[in-house]
Amino acid sequence: MVAALRSDPAGDEAGWDPATARRITRAMIRALKNTFLTTVVCLSLAACAGMDAKAGDMAVKPINDSCPLMPDHGVDPDVTVEYEGHTIAFCCKKCVRGWNEKMSAEERAAFVKQAMMK
Repeated sequence: MVAALRSDPAGDEAGWDPATARRITRAMIRALKNTFLTTVVCLSLAACAGMDAKAGDMAVKPINDSCPLMPDHGVDPDVTVEYEGHTIAFCCKKCVRGWNEKMSAEERAAFVKQAMMK
């Protein structure tokens, strides 16, 4: 950068060589763009990681302790469906199919009402 300085003909002020100043300015702009992009990417990743952690913390607990189709079986908290704003757990995926295909809307509503009373 010292080479980029030139003396003013009057000898009392130093100035930048215009071509060198443009090169330095372009390099600084590139560096700022890269820094900005890196910052944006890092903040985005941090935000996504934070949202994943919050989603795990806010996992909704099922309203039932026994399977709606097989009441003598417990439930697997990973096998669930959302029904009218409630999380319903089942013992297996086969029972989820039964809930969706075999149970009427009235039966589902009655189950939810009963589970909420417990």
